[in-house]
Amino acid sequence: MQAEPEGADVHAVGAAISVCAKAGRWQEAIALLEGMEAHGLEPNAVVFTAAITACGRAKQWKKALELFHTMEKRGLPLPTASFNAAISAAG
Repeated sequence: MQAEPEGADVHAVGAAISVCAKAGRWQEAIALLEGMEAHGLEPNAVVFTAAITACGRAKQWKKALELFHTMEKRGLPLPTASFNAAISAAG
């Protein structure tokens, strides 16, 4: 049996958060993000951006900006997609 590639679980959770964003289920997206660390997973910029997008689509701009600031505090890269998601949420 081949070992699971490092980060595969992070990618799976990120995909689930993206699905939540498309379905307008921002609370579930946040729950998945918050549950990652409880399971020993470190969210990356892609995961945070998906969560920011979920919040923005649900007009939860305060939570979206909070997540963006969390990315900054953690020293994660801030890709253009993250800025765009935060700006859209604030708009």
